[in-house]
Amino acid sequence: MALKSIKTEIVETLEDLSKENVERFREQLIDRREEPRVRRSKVEGKTRAGIANVLVSTFTDEGALRVTLEILRKIYCYQEAKELELRTRTRVNKGDPIFRRTSDGHLDLSPSQEALNVQRNPPNICDFERLNENTSPEKVEAMARASAIAKGLDPYDHRVVLSQTVIIYGAYKSRTIKWLLENDLKYVVKTVSYLLMEKEDLLKDQTSLMANKDALAQYAMAYPEVAELIRLYRQKIKQENRPSHTGNHRLHLQYIQQETNEKGL
Repeated sequence: MALKSIKTEIVETLEDLSKENVERFREQLIDRREEPRVRRSKVEGKTRAGIANVLVSTFTDEGALRVTLEILRKIYCYQEAKELELRTRTRVNKGDPIFRRTSDGHLDLSPSQEALNVQRNPPNICDFERLNENTSPEKVEAMARASAIAKGLDPYDHRVVLSQTVIIYGAYKSRTIKWLLENDLKYVVKTVSYLLMEKEDLLKDQTSLMANKDALAQYAMAYPEVAELIRLYRQKIKQENRPSHTGNHRLHLQYIQQETNEKGL
């Protein structure tokens, strides 16, 4: 049986929504602040198929899918988002991670059981004796392209290559960046936050290790939800390290700490 197009999958998902949820979906689409914007006149009075046409013509297939999933989660249609994501995964495999989520739809930052197992039982060093913090970026990239080819992915797609890039340091050495975002998001947020602060302060020269962390940062920051967590965590670190302890500073720090605690950071 032939695979359905992304647009058809979106239409069928919208068809499964109640009339009320379709209206909520329409309003969320109009209210998006990111470019390109969708004007009310484009979707007002449109059928579900008409809304899907606007999505694909505005954002292309891949972008339409991303926006649809984003809005479905915003209107609490988590099951519909999950099913659409699973149905379309193989057609838009650009190296994107499948994020774990809590029951209320938020990103799950806790390490997965697989991540905990890796922490407790790191890979045999003999298997990766040539992979270390001094492994050149060129060699790491070549390994990523080879991995992409082996998995039937596009070795010339930059995001795919980033997704297959292996970590060359720490407890998750030899695991791919994509695997890391899927299995220990809190580790990613903290690692990228400290990296960006080091680069701001020009504390370190570019090394193979820094290049590896840069790849992780570039991959992770492409996802708005993850980028927002990184922004909050960096803000928390900066507030905690500020020498001033005025009343306003303490109130702001308390607010940031509460916000990051609520998100599991």
